[in-house]
Amino acid sequence: MMNTRQRPVANRSDATDVFAVVYTRVSTSRQLENASLETQLRACKEFCDRNGWAVLRVFREEGESAKTTARTQLQEMLRFCRDARPRPEYVVVYALDRFARNGLDHDTLRAGLLALQIKLRCVQTPLGETAVEKAVERILSTIPQLDNELRAERSVAGMKTRLEDGNWPFKAPLGYLNRRNANNKKTLLHDAQRAPLIKMAFELYATGLYTKEQVRQRVNAEGLRTLRDKPLGPEAFGRILRNPLYAGIVAVDDWGIIAVGHFQPIVSKELFEQVGHVLAGRRPTVTPHKRNREEFPLRGFIRCAQCHHPLTASPSTGKMGVKYLYYRCQQRTCPSPVNVRADVLHDGFLNFMRQQQPDSRYLLLSYKVISDVWVQKQTDATKFAKAVERQLAELKEQKRKLLEAMVYHQTLNRAEFDEMRIPLEDKLAEAEHRLAEARMDETDVDAVLAFAEDLLLNAAKVWERCSLDQRQRLQRVLFPRGVEYSDGNYRTQETSFLFKSLGQFEGENVGNGSATGNRTRV
Repeated sequence: MMNTRQRPVANRSDATDVFAVVYTRVSTSRQLENASLETQLRACKEFCDRNGWAVLRVFREEGESAKTTARTQLQEMLRFCRDARPRPEYVVVYALDRFARNGLDHDTLRAGLLALQIKLRCVQTPLGETAVEKAVERILSTIPQLDNELRAERSVAGMKTRLEDGNWPFKAPLGYLNRRNANNKKTLLHDAQRAPLIKMAFELYATGLYTKEQVRQRVNAEGLRTLRDKPLGPEAFGRILRNPLYAGIVAVDDWGIIAVGHFQPIVSKELFEQVGHVLAGRRPTVTPHKRNREEFPLRGFIRCAQCHHPLTASPSTGKMGVKYLYYRCQQRTCPSPVNVRADVLHDGFLNFMRQQQPDSRYLLLSYKVISDVWVQKQTDATKFAKAVERQLAELKEQKRKLLEAMVYHQTLNRAEFDEMRIPLEDKLAEAEHRLAEARMDETDVDAVLAFAEDLLLNAAKVWERCSLDQRQRLQRVLFPRGVEYSDGNYRTQETSFLFKSLGQFEGENVGNGSATGNRTRV
């Protein structure tokens, strides 16, 4: 009799009515490179062959974590199991942690398969449908979750230890780089391109002369970019100014950790604290009020003398439909809230300013101060203008090369040229605008001194003819801690040193004095 060799039933889908699908998964590119998927697939197919099941389809999950069930191939497999005809009777996995790493997820997926009358089988772990087998499966399915949680606890404990030792185990913020020191330990090093610009941002904002937006635009113009080579946005810039890591302070509020960093900070602690005071409003600034409105230059600047809260301002409509402008104190607990017409408050404020005239001899001292400040400002303005000029020259060169590539070399077609030209021209227009602004900052020192003399002798008149932005800056220079108003009385706790009596400057000991109690009724 001829000895015929029978082929395995699993290799003949037309000779069996038992079908299976195979699901394999790796969570990292390293596992993918190490052929872990092929190892799983080979073992799963051999498992199906031994049991006489035909493999309908293989699902390969590449580089996705099992911490969630929202995996591309897993969801595709579930759809296939629901819609396939013939429907598979088994889903085969290599190990339980390839299927899910969470006990609840495992039970949910398992229940979903059972609702389709599909059973789960595992190469490494015997599974079944008896009560004991189900109980054992439930216990074994929690082991990957336990392993994950223990690993997470060890990782968190390690990070806390490194933080307490002054190291930063996370991704470096903008301006720093994750590197290793001479002892081969992870540390933070300065980004040679970004760190100086971030330091400049802290220094500019700490002066109180610029708004956050002005400083952000300045450092963006100087070349500060995100890791994606985009200009720094307002929210990201605000986070930088509040991040103590730039002052070498390692702090994680959620874990209650604060330590001195073992790396070179970008700014000093003193500078970081100065910026914090400006952000919190604890340090006087000369920046305008954020919500500007031409009719209300004193909004947020003058405070109610009874409750010390800043006055708000809004129009009110009279019985005849005429609108009147009012400043008000809207604190419910105020014993005597202010409610005054805007023109009355403005006129009184001008009279109050007229009484802050300095002795004309003070101008001799102020010339020296103003000249020194002017020299520094001019140096900054010139440096900024040169930086913008370089950037403008680079952009013009890019445009020239782009045109050359299309016209002469013909390496670009018209559509490609236009696609690259439009954003380039936008950048050129922006750079030209910044250069014009920088040139405006380059002023003549004689004009500056003439303006300073006019300001010191005629502060009220200067305030009247200023723009809204200039008014709000000027009033903060004259009265760093603001002005209080109640029942026609104006007072301030501090007048600018520019308007002290000259008698305080006589002799070698030049003092700034105090104008506490300076009070005028109008």
